[in-house]
Amino acid sequence: MKNWCYLILSMIILMTLVNLSACKSSKKASKSADTTTTQAPKLSEEAIVGTFESNKGVKTTLSCFCYNSGILQTDKGESINICLPNDNMFVDCETAVRMKGSYDSITIEEDEAGNCRAGTLKFFIVNQQPQCLHNNHALGGGKLHGKAANKQQKISVKAGETFTIEQAANPSTGYQWQIQSGITDENIIKFEQQNYKATIPTNGEAMVGSGGTSTFTFRALQAGTTKLKLIYTRSSNPTQITQFANYIVEVK
Repeated sequence: MKNWCYLILSMIILMTLVNLSACKSSKKASKSADTTTTQAPKLSEEAIVGTFESNKGVKTTLSCFCYNSGILQTDKGESINICLPNDNMFVDCETAVRMKGSYDSITIEEDEAGNCRAGTLKFFIVNQQPQCLHNNHALGGGKLHGKAANKQQKISVKAGETFTIEQAANPSTGYQWQIQSGITDENIIKFEQQNYKATIPTNGEAMVGSGGTSTFTFRALQAGTTKLKLIYTRSSNPTQITQFANYIVEVK
């Protein structure tokens, strides 16, 4: 009789262990299934081609959402918001550029200063270093981090006249426009002065960090043609260039 009792007790203990093991396996399977269903869908990668205008270092709506941003103009006339999430990414192309990445939306909250409002904006987010389709460009051994919206412009003046060049700027970012040395023939044109004027809103009060305009004044000395290049860079690191502007000056 005693042996039968031991046998029945052993069977009850064995059945209990089997049930506990099955319950744990079911929970693991359920947890694995939950994890799989909550994964975010993978964004499809694609490539786009166009000419790029960098906004890095300039206060714009785009820079509120992505500091290293800009606009790509396609040959179809499309304007695409570009975000280069890595500050080490740069665009050093004088002509067209190919960018690889995917479209996604970026959402931000309003900052404490009220310079950037809360909202959501769609970007093409680049996931690797952009590639130039034609010529690359480098200045003084440093890499460009963008290019100005304008292509090479021609300026025609008469000897003895003065002329000015204006560029949007924002000194609060640490960047400022400078003349690239070693390019301009100083026997043909002479740099006279550079001024900065903050943008004044309609309420008459300049907002901190809102930016303004840098104006360069030059004097034409004698007949001839020379190049002129302006770069948007940090004085503490001249090789960190975010924008540039090229000009051909013809003095008659």
